[in-house]
Amino acid sequence: LGQSPSFWHAGTEILRSKSLDRDSYNSGDHFNAMDWSLGSNSFGTGLPVKDKNGEKWPIMKPLLEDPALKPDTAAMEESLAQSLDLLRLRKSTPLLTLGSADLVKERVTFPGAGKDQVPGLVLMAVDDRAGKFSVDVDEKLDGALVAINATPEAITTKVPELAGRQFSLSPVQADGLDDVVKSTKWSAADGTLTVPARTAAVLVEKAAAVQPTPTPTATTKPTATVKPTPKPTSGQTDLYSTPGYHNVNGRQWFTTCEPYSQTVRCRTSIWATQVTYSNGAYHPRTAWYFNNMTYLPYMKRSQWVGNPLGQPGQWTATDGRRWRTECDTPVTGGNGCRSWVWAGHIASTLDASGNRVYYRTQSWVFNNIVRFK
Repeated sequence: LGQSPSFWHAGTEILRSKSLDRDSYNSGDHFNAMDWSLGSNSFGTGLPVKDKNGEKWPIMKPLLEDPALKPDTAAMEESLAQSLDLLRLRKSTPLLTLGSADLVKERVTFPGAGKDQVPGLVLMAVDDRAGKFSVDVDEKLDGALVAINATPEAITTKVPELAGRQFSLSPVQADGLDDVVKSTKWSAADGTLTVPARTAAVLVEKAAAVQPTPTPTATTKPTATVKPTPKPTSGQTDLYSTPGYHNVNGRQWFTTCEPYSQTVRCRTSIWATQVTYSNGAYHPRTAWYFNNMTYLPYMKRSQWVGNPLGQPGQWTATDGRRWRTECDTPVTGGNGCRSWVWAGHIASTLDASGNRVYYRTQSWVFNNIVRFK
């Protein structure tokens, strides 16, 4: 249930045993045999080879001779069923397989970790709340919480940093074979978590329904966070520099502005459909998404010297992403610059039958505008 690839040794899911042999590479079929029909188990077939295990024989012998420790068919069948539940659990959400170091650093935290950590309890939270990140990893969830209790007693603890989050046990485990994990409890009011003894549980938070904020009526004016720039001479509102909601060219836009360094920076979002890829399929989702950042004309061109957003050229940022800036071109207009970032994204086209086909690609994606005083 961690973020890295997981590996199971062959037969782990059916309680395969090598009779405690710590290195059975040259031990032959007598110790390495597996019965995939689950009719028998090789535990207790004899003491493993002496040269690699002899010093542990006094410990191994009474265990291998105890018939109560030899798994029967019922035990192996239950182990297989619970193992399949774990595989379903891992596959149920891409939040458990983010796939890149950048996403792991951005989304994953370990609540309660550190010197005051509850002994035997490990928590891993993965955040995917809409509007907080530019990419929605799992359109069905706003987050996941992995809780592992390695102790022989149930643990109840508070996780204050997650209070208010609407977590519940994953449907895979809620409907699964393991009855113990079903007693996992979460209280959103104060962030109280209860995890049964020796249990690994995954709690998920369903994605909140996102609806567009209604466009203000003609008699209502949005409250500007800073003084907006004058309207263009065409009479159409400059949506990139005017705070509030806008309906331009049949699209809904929303802009907020704030003081930034010696200028004012405005962030514009657009009500649009974004497509994500998970569980082998493409998933469109309509919500507010980042469109661009605009730096208003309160700084002279000379004040942007040394900042790649204010001068033409290409560069690579510290996070490894490639950027390109144009200034004073027909695309940017005079006395200003626009920047693009090279990014992977999902695009679409129509096939011969008129069906929309999605595919992954890379291109320059518009990111921001700089306007000079």
